Amino acid sequence: MCGRHARGPLAVLKSPWSREVPLPTNISQSAVDYLQELKLKMEQTAEQVKIFAERKQQFYADYFNRKTISKSFMPGDQVYLLIPDSRNKMYARCTGPGEIIKHIPPHSYLVKLPDGSKLEKAKVEGHKIQLIPNLERKKPYIYRIPEALRGKVDEQIRELLAAGLIEESDSDTAHPVDCVYKKDGSVRLCVDYRTLNVVTKPDDIPMENAVNLMYNIGKANIVTTLDLLKGYWAIPVEVQSKDYTSFKTHRSQYRLNVLPFGLKNAAATFQRVMNNSLKEVSEFAKAYIDDIAIYSADVGTHLKHIDCVFTKLGEMGFTVNTKSALS
Repeated sequence: MCGRHARGPLAVLKSPWSREVPLPTNISQSAVDYLQELKLKMEQTAEQVKIFAERKQQFYADYFNRKTISKSFMPGDQVYLLIPDSRNKMYARCTGPGEIIKHIPPHSYLVKLPDGSKLEKAKVEGHKIQLIPNLERKKPYIYRIPEALRGKVDEQIRELLAAGLIEESDSDTAHPVDCVYKKDGSVRLCVDYRTLNVVTKPDDIPMENAVNLMYNIGKANIVTTLDLLKGYWAIPVEVQSKDYTSFKTHRSQYRLNVLPFGLKNAAATFQRVMNNSLKEVSEFAKAYIDDIAIYSADVGTHLKHIDCVFTKLGEMGFTVNTKSALS
């Protein structure tokens, strides 16, 4: 049989490299020259595409704005803003009213929004601490705050003092502070009131039954839940009871001006305040501690109910945490 000797790719490359066969003479340009020419062509094409896209964008903008009118704002004007929803890029939340501070040419403005995180004291009676008579109150043991956490403790104390939530105290009895780490790595100050709770008269206010709440809410078609912004801290402490809330850090001694967590009757006081605040709207709004549920049969009625609840909470001086509201 006649035929050619089979050669693979490596054998083909070996032949010209080892000069067994001469290199072909019909190669017009090297690989480097080819790539440089290709790069130049792509750059020229990209430039043409950019010019074409700009022309089309301007055409579409002129077509869209052909019936619009120029609108401008002056410093001091009140405006509402549509801010993109973090949970859905196709939706925006209406925020405001905000105040125009200045114009940033050509089409931007600096807007001052209301501070929704500002905490106001509610217009309610202060929390009262009553001790059981003829019962000895033990002096609590003060915990040592670790050196590594003292800077964070000092920072939080300064913030609480600036906000008016605490003040310096000279009470003869103070409670220890325990530092607890949050999920984000920051530190929460927790006052240990166990020795005070032992000698505190219980408040026997009936709490809302969870089963009854679910029964009432379950009959509705639309439900909105609200969470008050630091609701406990919106309730003041009675002047005569402030010394009972005293706590001690590594630097000084302080007492609470607002209702702290951990007190024996704190939840009962808060429930009583919420019951009184929502008394006139109790047919469609129920509170369980600092959570409020508004329930209605249809959308139109529900919007009216929400407006009524917001009005009552505003009259009492409570602030709603908009980040945790859910419908």
